Amino acid sequence: MLENLLSNATTHAAGRTAVRVTVKEEQHDAGPWVIVTVSNQGPPIPRELLATLFLPFAKGERSLGMGLGLYLAERIAHAHRGSLTVQTEVGPTTHFVLSWPRKADS
Repeated sequence: MLENLLSNATTHAAGRTAVRVTVKEEQHDAGPWVIVTVSNQGPPIPRELLATLFLPFAKGERSLGMGLGLYLAERIAHAHRGSLTVQTEVGPTTHFVLSWPRKADS
């Protein structure tokens, strides 16, 4: 999942801008969650693509693959009781947020 998010972020980043990765833990009602955010600056994701971004074969204009990476990453996140979401800003910064429950210590 993370490899796909990093690959997409570098492919779609503007010029020589940095790709930022942050990792944190958040406390939820059911316990702690791990939150990994991959952010880049570049053109915002078109609104019409946002609605289908996590469907199989969804591709942007500059996409190099078959359009399965984000679909599979989201499915893997769900299989681990987590989620993968996207937030795009006018700034223009795009954030992909991968989260899942942290396994309780034994």
